[in-house]
Amino acid sequence: MRFFRLVLAVSFLFGFSNTGHAQNCNSGASNYYSEYNFGETLSALRNGCTNTLGPRETVFIGGFFSSAFKKNCPLGISEDEESEVSSFVQATVFEMTGNPFSNQDPIRQNSETIQKASAFSAGQETFDKLGGCGNHFLPIISRGLYVYVTNLNSNNVYIDSCTGYEGGSNTDSYCKCLVKYGSKIIPNIASHRFDPSFSDMVGRNPLVAAGIMMQCKLEE
Repeated sequence: MRFFRLVLAVSFLFGFSNTGHAQNCNSGASNYYSEYNFGETLSALRNGCTNTLGPRETVFIGGFFSSAFKKNCPLGISEDEESEVSSFVQATVFEMTGNPFSNQDPIRQNSETIQKASAFSAGQETFDKLGGCGNHFLPIISRGLYVYVTNLNSNNVYIDSCTGYEGGSNTDSYCKCLVKYGSKIIPNIASHRFDPSFSDMVGRNPLVAAGIMMQCKLEE
């Protein structure tokens, strides 16, 4: 599958109520995984966190779930929910190359790339340390990621302004795709207004921005 080829290429270099409503990260919820790297990130998903994941946290989650998908682990969520989670994890490949293009310091760029590759590997290692497919809390964490992804698409300024651009010339699927992939280089893109010139994405990384635009046209 294309997803696994992307994951292999990248490898180089949290309880919920039945309503699915999530709580804020700043509510003092427990950190169940304090002994692990990015333990707060996993705990946040398990607790129903709605705050925006940062670039390294996003890549960590990508590594964690890439192992789950690679091993065909049952996530304990519906097919539609699993599809949303899979799409989010697949999109983290863009985060690996999403360093600000305006940053002309090669040492800092290399450092950021190494940190992201390290976060991805940490996600894979943590998945195994927590018992892999046998992790009893994997369904809760999976649902946590699904709710997080769903929240990205609700009350979304970017999607609303994108679908409303020029009388609705952009399809809903196209705009959601831009958010799905664009959030990997601009974590708070949901609060941005749609810019038809894509200057915000291009400012981060023009090559990645071009890839996102092409991918979303293909998925439209």
